[in-house]
Amino acid sequence: MDLSLKKGLNEPLFSQYNGFNITIWRPSAVKREQEREHVREHVKEHVINRELYITIDKPAYRLVWVLNGEMSRTEIMDLLELKGRRNFSEKYLTPALKNDWIEMTYPKSPKSPKQKYRLTTKGLKLKKNISG
Repeated sequence: MDLSLKKGLNEPLFSQYNGFNITIWRPSAVKREQEREHVREHVKEHVINRELYITIDKPAYRLVWVLNGEMSRTEIMDLLELKGRRNFSEKYLTPALKNDWIEMTYPKSPKSPKQKYRLTTKGLKLKKNISG
């Protein structure tokens, strides 16, 4: 257990259900959870005025408002508290891309697992107008 904690991992889980089981956490699983927690903290810092966020009626505007730096699809969906990829693509991502408010970091490989999105100059202006 001490070694796990020294490596920054969660403590192993021991159980006796259908035999003896030990769950040892992979660094990647812990890192993903830490990244999600970072995103949640980002929401708390970035979405200062929740009432303003709720009044933003266009989904693509919401995406522009929460986007900060380069972010993956998963990070953006977490910020927007969305689960459906198709809904996200149709209502948030595609309109924002078509209006040139955001751009892909790998435009020649739209389905790249490393794909991230960032605001364009036009998107930064829109974000400033939304924020008032």
